[in-house]
Amino acid sequence: MLLVGIYVAYGLWMDLVGARCASARDAVTGTWDNASDFPSVGYPHLGTTRKQGTCPAGYAVKSFKVSSGSFVNSISLTCNRLGQSWRTTTSTVQLAKLGATGGTARTAQACSGSSHAIGIHGRKGEFIDAFGLICGSVPPSTPALQAPVNGLRVTSRRPTFYWTGAARNLGRTTVCLNPTQVSDCLATAAVTGTVD
Repeated sequence: MLLVGIYVAYGLWMDLVGARCASARDAVTGTWDNASDFPSVGYPHLGTTRKQGTCPAGYAVKSFKVSSGSFVNSISLTCNRLGQSWRTTTSTVQLAKLGATGGTARTAQACSGSSHAIGIHGRKGEFIDAFGLICGSVPPSTPALQAPVNGLRVTSRRPTFYWTGAARNLGRTTVCLNPTQVSDCLATAAVTGTVD
C-alpha cells in the first residue's frame, strides 16, 4: 500500500486525521489505483470543517510540514512522482494546506532516499497532539528491470574458452573462462573446470 493523501476535520485545531491509501498497480510505471480512506484517529466536534488532500495519479506522499501550538493546527503534504518499483523521483507536487491558521511551531519530516510514506502515526487527546509519517517502500510482486534502460544497447566482451589438447586426449576436457582477452588458463582471474 502507498500513502497518497489524508483526510481531516478541524476547527481551531485538528480534530481528526485519517489516511488515504492506494494499491500499487504497475511496477514498471510506478502507478497505483483504488485510493480509499482508512479509519481516522481523533474526535469530530461540532462546527468542524472536513477536507481531504490526495496526490495526483502516479505520485505518493514523501514529506509533510505541520503548524502547531498546544495542538496541531494544520498539515501540508508534498507528493513525489513514482518511478520503477514505486521508488520516488525528484518531481514534486505540493498539496494545499489542510487545517486552520495559527501555530507557532513548524516541524517537517521526509521519507529518506527513494522511499515513500506507507502510513501515518500520531497522538491524540481531545485534539490531535502530534502527526508523523510511517516510511517504507512497496516490494514489487515481480522483479522489474532497473538497468539497462529499455532499448539501450549494451556491448560486452564474449568470454574466451580454451580447451587443452592434453586433457582432450585423456577423455577429459578442461574448460577455461578468462575475463581478459588472453587465451591462457593460467591468467589471473581465469576460472577452470573439467568436463568428462
